[in-house]
Amino acid sequence: MTALDLWQSLDAVQRRTLKVAYDLDQLKEHHEYDQRANGHYDRPPASEWRWFFLELVVPLKDSHPDFILEKYLREKKLLAGSEQVLQDIVEFGLLETRKRRTSNSLTAHQYRLTPLGRRVVRIGTGEIREKPLPTGTLREHHWRALELAYRAGENGLASDGHGYYDEVPWRTWLRLRNYKAGALVSERGGEWLWSQRKTYVENGRLREYIPKTPYRLYVTDFGRAYYEREQNRYREMYPDIAAQEG
Repeated sequence: MTALDLWQSLDAVQRRTLKVAYDLDQLKEHHEYDQRANGHYDRPPASEWRWFFLELVVPLKDSHPDFILEKYLREKKLLAGSEQVLQDIVEFGLLETRKRRTSNSLTAHQYRLTPLGRRVVRIGTGEIREKPLPTGTLREHHWRALELAYRAGENGLASDGHGYYDEVPWRTWLRLRNYKAGALVSERGGEWLWSQRKTYVENGRLREYIPKTPYRLYVTDFGRAYYEREQNRYREMYPDIAAQEG
């Protein structure tokens, strides 16, 4: 039976439930990828972090990823009374389940989408995903950003004060800064200019202002060498960039 056949064999409730489980899986995935983009490479393996609870079993803060999942489930009205539907999906081989004891001594079911389950949802909904790249390969927008930093040279790129350099968002620069083989870009600035400090009175209170040097972003020596070594390969991968340069 093909992935499409499996999707079509599910009824409307099962499809909807499986799609919600897929959305949860992707929320987890994006959270983990963000953590790694921020330089946290010592994260648990996917075989562990893909598990999720269907009910709020421990007190969580708003910033915790499982709080986001629980809120999503509540909005989808999928918290209570869905166990039988989920068990049906487990029997199709699209979900896995296990019981786990929580920190407050409750036992609850966890679920994890199987690779087949992800494939069935993507085929059934017609989702188109970016083709995985070899490990260490930059996406097109990352390469464009590196090229901007490379061409800026010793002048660097000025910050607009809102996490952007040359209209490129900080998230993109973060990927280059935290590149696992070595930082491709670095940020400089933010030093206190003590000689320019000023005092002033505000609301009857004496206050002090100490300016900082402006932030700028530069290509690193490793980034420069990486760019010069890999530019032909990336121009073949991303011909639109080469066409614009031409």
